Amino acid sequence: MQMHFEDGVTVHCHEYPPEEGNGQTLVFLHGLGLDRTIWNELIPYFAGHCRIVLYDLPGHGLNADLKENSLDWDFITADLRRVLKALEITSAHLIGHGIGASAAVQFCRSYPECVDRLVLISLPVKIPADLIRRKITERKRRLLKEGADALAAELAAFKTSLPVHTSAFQIVRETYRRMNPDVYVGFMQLFMEGDGWKELKFIAHRTLVLAGECDPIYVTAASLAVGVLPSASFLIVPGAANMPFVEQPGTTALWIEQFLHRKDSRPLADEPLVRELRDTLQLFLEEGEKQAALAQVLKIDLLGSFRVFLNGREMVDGWNRRYAKSLLVYMIFHPTATREELCDALFPQISGKAALRNLKVYLNHFKNMLQSFEGGSSIVSVDREYVRLLCLLRCDLLDFLKELEEIRTIDENRRYEPAGRLLARLPDPLLPGLYDEWFVEKKNWLEMEVSDLASWMAEKEEQRGSRQRAAAYRQMAARFLFDREPEYREGAAVNGRRGKTAVERRRKNG
Repeated sequence: MQMHFEDGVTVHCHEYPPEEGNGQTLVFLHGLGLDRTIWNELIPYFAGHCRIVLYDLPGHGLNADLKENSLDWDFITADLRRVLKALEITSAHLIGHGIGASAAVQFCRSYPECVDRLVLISLPVKIPADLIRRKITERKRRLLKEGADALAAELAAFKTSLPVHTSAFQIVRETYRRMNPDVYVGFMQLFMEGDGWKELKFIAHRTLVLAGECDPIYVTAASLAVGVLPSASFLIVPGAANMPFVEQPGTTALWIEQFLHRKDSRPLADEPLVRELRDTLQLFLEEGEKQAALAQVLKIDLLGSFRVFLNGREMVDGWNRRYAKSLLVYMIFHPTATREELCDALFPQISGKAALRNLKVYLNHFKNMLQSFEGGSSIVSVDREYVRLLCLLRCDLLDFLKELEEIRTIDENRRYEPAGRLLARLPDPLLPGLYDEWFVEKKNWLEMEVSDLASWMAEKEEQRGSRQRAAAYRQMAARFLFDREPEYREGAAVNGRRGKTAVERRRKNG
């Protein structure tokens, strides 16, 4: 089937209409360097009772013509969107393999209303950029030296566990032989420049992640991806590598079919144990296993309570003495600070020289507290001018602020799900027991942001006809505007009176 669009682009796809009734709509997105024919072993399991659309990604298969500078995710998702519009498909299940799975995630991120459920096969996430660059160089060299046949054979052997003499292996190799090398390299660079991991946490749709047991790279990547996806299941297909739909089509089809017909179950993603485990897995992923093993890891909880963990060991005592808590909280936001900055922020009511003398005592206590073990080295570095935290820093408040900023920047049509999940995690009270003047200003700002977001959610719930949920969000918005705890108001007022002219006084006294 050919589709001709106003910008002169012709898109090819193939459709299998259902033989009975309307059926579910399945859209298949192939992997890098392949084309829609790679699904041929899987299609018979769904043909007849489902509407099936096979679509060649831009630059692949019959859609080989690619406009200059058009290889980006916005173009790829918009291209798929207009194909679905032309076919009068309002929503569908997306089944993607490799870079097609990445395209499915990007499409779901841009057009969530068009997606029912996701099936992500051998999803590539967090592959180091240096590794991708090396593979691009190696494959370019092999292509020039040995030609397309040799590279296609290498890719088929790397991607499948199939014996070389089988017809299925020959099909995969022939498909790779037809690929456009420039498009192949362009997609690898596109993947390298993006951050598919960041996109996953905004996908609220029910998702099935599949990987083959003989694929050591993508089994690891897929298991970590499930740790980020809010609502996902993970299955490992036995007897398969990167292409289980070619190597084990019957098992793959059965598991996809069961997933598509499965009713939603109660999610466990918000359980504290699950959140803690996901945080740990993300730490290993983001910082690297080696770095995480060698680094000192300082984890601080601030949102609903104050707790500190150094390398997994909770540090309970000493925080209410000698400004230790205030020093730590300030350095969460300023891991490198001058002594003058610390004095201005933490005790502005004291003159300059006296403040610096006191700070010397407080820093000694603070440094001794933050030792990995008794007599061990401290993660606090202090010299004549600077104070530094030398560690990997994890803080629930920093994570919350980062997520809040991301939600503020996304389009309103895609904000509802992540905003609801963020507000559901909000503790009561918020940031208790912290009254330093600089932090009071930050808390006031955060409360206003949360109130605005809760008000926005209330409007959305009204539009959806959910008055009870709308009332709950309005109550949340009002709480952060008006119902601040008396202890907080008193502490903030005291600090405000003390700090009113502190900076000017310090400058005057030297």
